[in-house]
Amino acid sequence: MSETTATDPNSSLPSTSEERVRKVYVRDIQAGHTVHTVFRATKKQKSTSRQGKTFLAVTLADKTGELEARVFDNVETVETAFANRDYLLVKGRVITFHNKPQLVIEALDRLDPEPMDEKEFTPPAPPPETAPHTKEKEHRHDNKAFKKALRARLLTLLDDPVIFAGLEALVHHLEKFSQQRHSEGGQPPRQRGRGPRVEHKPETKVELKNDAPAKEPATERDPSLPKDLIFKSFTQLSGESEKTPS
Repeated sequence: MSETTATDPNSSLPSTSEERVRKVYVRDIQAGHTVHTVFRATKKQKSTSRQGKTFLAVTLADKTGELEARVFDNVETVETAFANRDYLLVKGRVITFHNKPQLVIEALDRLDPEPMDEKEFTPPAPPPETAPHTKEKEHRHDNKAFKKALRARLLTLLDDPVIFAGLEALVHHLEKFSQQRHSEGGQPPRQRGRGPRVEHKPETKVELKNDAPAKEPATERDPSLPKDLIFKSFTQLSGESEKTPS
């Protein structure tokens, strides 16, 4: 805390009327305090409460921050008594409003700005906030980097001749399947419904002869795929791709 000389510029009294006022900073103000000190007004606005009562909202500041204040009496007179950026000697009590201290001003005087140190009443700059468009830009940048890395990985896979042949055949089958769907009216495959439960009896086990070729185990098929879209292994597809005329 420090002492500030408060002088009323409208007073006709000699310089002996100067009053030494102890400066109380915003950071030290708490609910329940009685305040009699100097601030700088940075904003004022006349408003109406829900009960229809007019009041004056004032923002006071010093080098440690800003303090919200209210004037409930003689609002019209007080509003014209000072302007924004004026130095004010205020007196009042501190209450809690929305979990923050708020000064209820009971008296105020506009002071001569000449003896005041402007640095003592300039609030610190607010921390920079990340704008929404900046976050979107960063997200797009990350997405672009991900696509670039994925593209590099795919190009590396295409260097393998077996994988390249299999992918080429797979694309050929997908194009053929797409053309077939469009020619049939573009109707999506019929969805499976829930039917009555049927119990399946186990089939009779038949032993294969030694000379009969053993069947390869069937690959489990994804039930979400269309029935008429058949996927084969890369080695089979690559064999068909070689037979398919370009």
